[in-house]
Amino acid sequence: MLVAPRGLVGSVAALLPRRRSEDDAAAPRAEVLRFIAPAAPAPLTVEGLGITFGGLRAVSGAGFTVAPGEVTAIIGPNGTGKTTLLNLISGFYAPDSGSIETAGRQIAGWPMHAAARLGIARTYQATRLFGTLSAEANVVAGIAKGGLGIPFTSSATAERHAMARGLLALEGYSGDPGRPRRRPAPRRPPAGRDRPRAGSWRSPSSCCSTSRRCASRPR
Repeated sequence: MLVAPRGLVGSVAALLPRRRSEDDAAAPRAEVLRFIAPAAPAPLTVEGLGITFGGLRAVSGAGFTVAPGEVTAIIGPNGTGKTTLLNLISGFYAPDSGSIETAGRQIAGWPMHAAARLGIARTYQATRLFGTLSAEANVVAGIAKGGLGIPFTSSATAERHAMARGLLALEGYSGDPGRPRRRPAPRRPPAGRDRPRAGSWRSPSSCCSTSRRCASRPR
């Protein structure tokens, strides 16, 4: 396990050159923007949303409207219910009161997979990428939709590779998208010892994870 943690075949495969498509050009920006645009843009409207855990009222009377293409921030001190509010909207929790509407449908209380069909989903702070794959391969992994034919067909088509490169370029990724990472990421130094700022927007990890989320959006 220490010498060859990926096994004999995996260790040998990591040393072999990866096959690339003949055309390494990224998809045009206009095509990438059409790819990530929702099929039917609709605002997200939250009114009077609330939930109680035992005797603790975590969220009470929350309401706002987010227009398509708009970036909205929810700010507040720790413990004020920001994450709980996101969990309510995404379907992780069922609200005790209030409504959530998008695309002309009330989705309050819907399970997460049903809300995701309308493009409502949440992400988490921990960025979990496939460390031995390239940035491009990470994004390609998020493009394919689920289906019975997926295990028997290749998801790494030339079109998907071009779209992956286009998504990475849109996010400002400046590295080689096709170069695999053959070494594990270095451990972060303890807090207070020149630790890099977490969540840097232009960091390779951030660009790659954001592109993969765009590729994985419900369509």
